[in-house]
Amino acid sequence: MLKWVTCVAVLVGTALYAEGAIIQFDDFSSTAGLALNGDAAKVNTADGWVLQLHTGDPEMRKGSTYWQTPVHVGVFNTAFRFRINTPGIGPTDPEGEQGADGFVFAVQGSAAGANSLGEAGDKLGYKGVLPSVAVEFDIWKNVSDALNHDPSSNHLGILVNGVVDHGAGAPWTKSVATRFDDTGIWYAWIDYDGATLSVRVSQSSDRPAEADLTRAMDIPSILGRESGYVGFAGASGSGLSSNRILSWTVVPEPSGIGLMLGLGAALAIRRKRRAG
Repeated sequence: MLKWVTCVAVLVGTALYAEGAIIQFDDFSSTAGLALNGDAAKVNTADGWVLQLHTGDPEMRKGSTYWQTPVHVGVFNTAFRFRINTPGIGPTDPEGEQGADGFVFAVQGSAAGANSLGEAGDKLGYKGVLPSVAVEFDIWKNVSDALNHDPSSNHLGILVNGVVDHGAGAPWTKSVATRFDDTGIWYAWIDYDGATLSVRVSQSSDRPAEADLTRAMDIPSILGRESGYVGFAGASGSGLSSNRILSWTVVPEPSGIGLMLGLGAALAIRRKRRAG
């Protein structure tokens, strides 16, 4: 199995001054280069300085953050660690689960650019952001009035053009047995090889050999350009949760996965298992 690593070959800390360079945040003690929108903010927690997409307040909170410079998206790799905290109070969804609502990693080319922010609640701060592609990490099942066609209370999804409704049969989704808000740190890897978007998640730093979810797509054609803004958006509705990104790396080049997993040019992330 491949270990979770971040790149230190060429750039250290936070850097992206061209479409083909690397973005790297080992933590979020500095958010230089990021646009923080809505409720998004850097917060000092037991995990260190993290990027909190919104507060735990239940009243329709939302936030997003995007790198301010467009990134080459013809081929790219990104990896990040996240923690979702849910206090165990508040309303429950049809499966009896609490929390709200989840977040997305998005690649978008909207007119608002790095300041883009969609709707709150089950819309995850993403609905209405287009053109775009997003990977959804959802912890609330929305089914009333056929909303979203969520397959379960804890699932991945691949979304296009700001639409959060998966449609009948919920294609391009994958339910995950262990909840993302189980108080632990989760690891995510999202890779695009120019033809297929692949998503992997794990509670371990070992990168799974097989993808959890894939979708064939032409991202530059969807965006109408070879570059886009990359980042995250999250939201809450009537439930309580805090969606936090702990570290993040983007390598927007065909050689990216080699850099991310390079033998002499990589550094294992130190993990902290304390709750934020």
